[in-house]
Amino acid sequence: MKKVIIPMGYMGSGSSAITDFVSEINGYDNPTQNQEFVFLHCPDGLFQLEDELLVGNNIFISDEQLRKFRDRMQELYNKKFWWPGNYKNSVGPDFMKYVDTFLDEIIDFRIDTYWYMTERPINLRMKILLFLQTCVNCLFSKRVSAKPVLSRKGMILAYPSAEKFYGAARRFLQQVIDQIGNGDTIILDQLLLPHYLYRMERYFAPGEAKAFIVDRDPRDIFIMNKYIWPQQHAQVPYPTDVHQFCEFFKKIREIEPSTKNEQDVLYLHFEDLVYHYDSTRTKIYHFLGITEKDHVRLKERFQPEISRNNTQLFLNMPEYKDEIAVIESELAEYLYDFPEPVKQLDRSALF
Repeated sequence: MKKVIIPMGYMGSGSSAITDFVSEINGYDNPTQNQEFVFLHCPDGLFQLEDELLVGNNIFISDEQLRKFRDRMQELYNKKFWWPGNYKNSVGPDFMKYVDTFLDEIIDFRIDTYWYMTERPINLRMKILLFLQTCVNCLFSKRVSAKPVLSRKGMILAYPSAEKFYGAARRFLQQVIDQIGNGDTIILDQLLLPHYLYRMERYFAPGEAKAFIVDRDPRDIFIMNKYIWPQQHAQVPYPTDVHQFCEFFKKIREIEPSTKNEQDVLYLHFEDLVYHYDSTRTKIYHFLGITEKDHVRLKERFQPEISRNNTQLFLNMPEYKDEIAVIESELAEYLYDFPEPVKQLDRSALF
């Protein structure tokens, strides 16, 4: 399998800076630019299938989740104008073939029966038939046995062992990754999230994937999410009430499982790449096992001098000082220790 670089962050924390930086290094391919690959961790993605089949499995959950997983993969494959989708082009035309091969490996039974979820009236035809059946029962004052109205036929069931599931999942992941790009090492933005780093060893052998987790000063994240990104018709799902923001910010960090995988996981601050560029890139070289001579397109995509304008926004927007004071009080442990204040920004360039 190709080696994978996985930049990730905490929604708007600047992980694309790593994508840009690593794209400048010889042999590191960024074939899909800044597309975020979500098929592992999205709702009804591979991780949710893993949890349902290996932890809370039963005959009903199995049938439902296997179908939801395939439907979600089909959606990511087909939806051309959905920004995380269009896998038909960004991954390749064989993506759904790999999905079905994976499912065939883990499915144990396909049986001709039904259950209560398939009897739900989910469309007009079903509702009409059930209404007529109810009317007949009422008219004749007794229950008339009728063929059930079903939304689909049959059930598919899987009860894999952990060994069987992860073996099939690794083969599926390998097929997908090997179809993307031409290089031996590719960059797949957001393939994992910080909260799922504990799963890395289940899907990747040591050294197969390198994860970068990028953090950012919460004062800037708040300012951008509430006041800047909406002007650009973009936003991430943080609360815009400052007290809720602080509580939310702390909770998503507190629920994140820790990892001791220092070989394949590197934590950085976005601001480190800006204010301590030389020492931070040396740290990245060491983490990737490369040297400075491999960095053949230095500053072609990530330019710290320009990115500096996206830091310390809170200093240049005094009208939001009351909200910033709340963040500084409630999230003091997450604030970045800036070595110098940034000069006055051209705010017209932000909005």
